[in-house]
Amino acid sequence: MSKTVDRHVSIDADDANWFNETYPKGTFGWLFSMLLKEFRRAHTMTPQDYGAIGARELKKKLEENGT
Repeated sequence: MSKTVDRHVSIDADDANWFNETYPKGTFGWLFSMLLKEFRRAHTMTPQDYGAIGARELKKKLEENGT
């Protein structure tokens, strides 16, 4: 069983609101854990690189769905 660590994280209120509205069943813990696992898999890229990739992919999916 894996251990968990509690950390205080400050993020922009607009980003938090957007996440909560877009993924009402999602949690920040899930989001951060998933992103960190991906960072660890290919640590040659920076968090900014992954953020840009994720943003482009999400935008593409939203456009495909007409959202």
